[in-house]
Formats: sequence, C-alpha cells, structure tokens
Amino acid sequence: MHAEWADNLPAARRDGENGVRAFTATWQIAADLGLSAPPLPVLPPGTLIDELEQLSRDLLSAADTLDRDYTGMSWAIDRVAAKQKPSSAKGTVKDCHILGHALRLSTLLVAAGYPHSRLLVSSNRSDFAAPNATVFHPDIVPDAAAAGLRYAISLEAAVADLRVAGEIL
Repeated sequence: MHAEWADNLPAARRDGENGVRAFTATWQIAADLGLSAPPLPVLPPGTLIDELEQLSRDLLSAADTLDRDYTGMSWAIDRVAAKQKPSSAKGTVKDCHILGHALRLSTLLVAAGYPHSRLLVSSNRSDFAAPNATVFHPDIVPDAAAAGLRYAISLEAAVADLRVAGEIL
C-alpha cells in the first residue's frame, strides 16, 4: 500500500499542480473579460498540493495494514483463471487480490458480530463497477452480497453512503 502511494505521488502532484494552474488561468481570463468573481486567493506555489499530500500521508498512516489472507489470495487467483471481474483483460491479479482481501475481511467482521457497514472504495470503475454505474460489476455482486461488502467510487461517495445508512452525521 505504501509503495503504491509513493509510486503514484509524483503523478498526483503533477496533476494537482496542473489543476491549480488551469483554475488560476481560467479565473484570470474571467477577470480579463470583466466578469465578476471574488478575489483569487494567493497561495505560494505548491502550498495547496503540499497540504493535500500531507492529508493523504496522514490518512495512509491512520490505516491498518492487513496480514496476507491466503483464502482471499486463492480466491483472487481463481478469479484471474476464470477471467472474472475484477480481473482485467491482461489477466493481472492485483485488483482481484484487493477485492479478495476486502471480501475476506468483511466476512470475518460479520462473523465476529461487527454491526457497521463495510465499503470497498476505489475509483477503478473499469474493473470493479458495472458499466456506467457506481455499484459492483455483476461478476462481483454475489460474492460482495454474501460478504456484506458495498462499493463506493470515492471517499466522498463512501461518506454519503455512510450518512444515508445513519452511521455518520
């Protein structure tokens, strides 16, 4: 988990910095055209991106790392062999491995009497979600339903789901 975060950090920073530059340029164009807008906050370069990076680092630090679960790993390999989602056309095992562990953890939590919702959060809709949807792909639905695991495409969607369920304010 930490390696993947570190591997993707440079691209995420670059995307964030490009977004801030694009927002600032659009704001300036609106001002040049005489459109009314509140004053653009002046931030030193990198400040917002540095804060977002620190927030993501803090979130990662607060997360628990799960031990390898060989039942979940076996399930993942079976999915790849059967060419079922979340296995991709390339036959990679990573997304199946993630889902297998999430399903196994959810199942164990249910068995232990854990009463709260369990959600897998991933923006990877192409492998986890039904086409043009924000719910699990039909290949995944039976296993997810059996484990009591739901899907959210973002942390914002997960928070909204938990609010609807009455689990957070």
